[in-house]
Amino acid sequence: MRYFSLVVLISAIVFIIIGCGKAPVTESGGDIFAIVTINPVDGSDEVPIGSPIRVTFSNTIDSSSAVKSVFEFKLESNSRIVHVAGEVIVSDNELIFIPQDNFLIHEQYSVTLSSRLKSVAGQFLEIEYTWRFSTGDGTGYYWGEKDITSPLFVHVMEWGNGKFMAFGGDAIDYVFATSPDGFTWQPSYNMSSIVHCMTFWQSKYIIGCFEPTTILYSDDGLVWNAGQTDGFYPIMIRAMASNDDILVAIGYQAYVDSSGIYYLAMKSSDGVNWTEAAIDFPADTSTIGDICWTGSEFVIVMSSSGFDSNTYFITSSNGTDWSTSTVPSDEDCCYPVSAIASSGDMTVAVGSNRFYYSDDNIHWSYTDIDMSSETYLEMRDVIWDGSKFIAVGRKSVNYIYGGAVVYTSVDGKYWRESFLVPSNDTFSSIAWSGSRLILGTSAFDGKIFYSPY
Repeated sequence: MRYFSLVVLISAIVFIIIGCGKAPVTESGGDIFAIVTINPVDGSDEVPIGSPIRVTFSNTIDSSSAVKSVFEFKLESNSRIVHVAGEVIVSDNELIFIPQDNFLIHEQYSVTLSSRLKSVAGQFLEIEYTWRFSTGDGTGYYWGEKDITSPLFVHVMEWGNGKFMAFGGDAIDYVFATSPDGFTWQPSYNMSSIVHCMTFWQSKYIIGCFEPTTILYSDDGLVWNAGQTDGFYPIMIRAMASNDDILVAIGYQAYVDSSGIYYLAMKSSDGVNWTEAAIDFPADTSTIGDICWTGSEFVIVMSSSGFDSNTYFITSSNGTDWSTSTVPSDEDCCYPVSAIASSGDMTVAVGSNRFYYSDDNIHWSYTDIDMSSETYLEMRDVIWDGSKFIAVGRKSVNYIYGGAVVYTSVDGKYWRESFLVPSNDTFSSIAWSGSRLILGTSAFDGKIFYSPY
């Protein structure tokens, strides 16, 4: 958050507002009741139509003064004051307006906060304050922030069995945890391996790990057993996907004679006993990315290394017979791909600044995210939430970490960045319950992000 200064002169109080969204406030330690931050900030574009209005103050708010009329909304297109139904909530020094009805799409609103608002000490705002924002097309999300006690960070997250499932920890101890709402987490198992993927399938929790035990399953999330992989030697499971009959996992294996590490695909009909799936992986593959089930077939995405690299999409309707489509790079650059998801009609794969899409999983096109040559995306996860694709990760500017990013797309072709994500962390995973999105971060700060608000 940014903090702003109120300059007190002898005869008047002059509010200095520098840049978009900066509201007048009191100096630290002062006793004037004033605004500290606002969100959406002044001049915001593409604001989700269901976004709450959040204002923090320098002192605790007197809740009796926080009536709905302290917020006045005006449409800039016709300069008319409009009624926006909603609820006003006070939480210590934070004032929140949660709209009951969505804002109109593609409209500019001005919001005026009344000077009738006061602190518990009886101080009123010196003057009313007005700022503006513009709404988007109705497809965006507002993201809230929540403190959790355990795990302190979330590395992998999924939804299954009516719960959020997560692997995380605190840099020393790692746990498998579940949560009914994404806020209250119950660690149930201390992990000795790094978990890369998880699912709930055929009444079992199943997780894919790094050595020493690469596949674990559990009926209750408390007692875990090792999956059976007789005849081959997986050392790391990167991703899993399933239909009603079969679960397919991809990763890496070591040959019994220790002659090297190789790519691996394996399948199971019960989540316990596994057999190797025979796939002729491309010889120049350096990164095995992800796998998804589209509703009709499995799709694996992989990338080769270096400049002029290729991207490979390997498909199978039954987990036994596989075919490969190749998308060569058209320029002297590399675009590693790390995550894939499908809506049923469209499949997308993300990783860096190039987002791939296909409606048949054979012929692939891509959208290049238009950024400066010094900005690089590193997307970690992507899902379909029933109405749009959501991709999460981080960006770097001039090879310096530049903060978390969220991109959304309703068709898989045209993507936009969600600007209202209040975090500088790396978003490592995302899960959708059907009514709530939860974002996991790689920071050890005990925070998750969620939407709808």
